[in-house]
Amino acid sequence: MENLRKTKKIIEKNAYLVLGTCRNDIPWTAPLFYASDKSLDFYFVSGKETRHVKDLEENSNVSVTIFDSQATPEEADGIYIEGTARQVAVSELPKAIKLIYKKRFTDPSELKKHVHEVDDFLGHNPRRFYKIKTGRIYKLDTESTSEVDKRVEIDIEKMREIL
Repeated sequence: MENLRKTKKIIEKNAYLVLGTCRNDIPWTAPLFYASDKSLDFYFVSGKETRHVKDLEENSNVSVTIFDSQATPEEADGIYIEGTARQVAVSELPKAIKLIYKKRFTDPSELKKHVHEVDDFLGHNPRRFYKIKTGRIYKLDTESTSEVDKRVEIDIEKMREIL
């Protein structure tokens, strides 16, 4: 249960994830602001011409890491995700927009200055929303006494219950 609580804290506390993509056997990583939902889906907004978007258009398999880059080596903790990513469907855009902008602008008066409509992310507009569907999730095993880092798999269904 402790690993579930720590995983939840990592997801809720951090603002950025590192997305790993690959196309034509050439890997790429991109740090991205994210928001997540109770299904463990992760959302980000990005330019439709960016390298990571072009990569996932050809290969939807992705990896994700979320960690506190300011933690000391003794405090280090993080999660690792295997999943798939795709552009958010038009019907899901209101949810994605709300999740991202509520997380980004926690002050209600600031949030009001950044109201976006679905059309802002369609057609000729350069940005799109994307969704990462979690397949498997792992966490750094901070309880291990090994000199080498180890990971433990997190039960996704139990994780969803505590979100």
